[in-house]
Amino acid sequence: MGAFVLELRCEAVRWVDDEPWPGVVEVQFTDAAGRRWSLFDKAPIFAAMGELGPDTSYPVECR
Repeated sequence: MGAFVLELRCEAVRWVDDEPWPGVVEVQFTDAAGRRWSLFDKAPIFAAMGELGPDTSYPVECR
């Protein structure tokens, strides 16, 4: 069996906290039924190149 990667189009809406390092952001997305969801996780989960930080101008589209 091979591994697969899913891509979720979402929007980072705010920087939540600097701890734990490297910091936590809130992202939101809308599902197929039109419901809005929020996810909270470390910034590199949503932007591996370091685009998200405490000084970023939110909202920012991410994948």
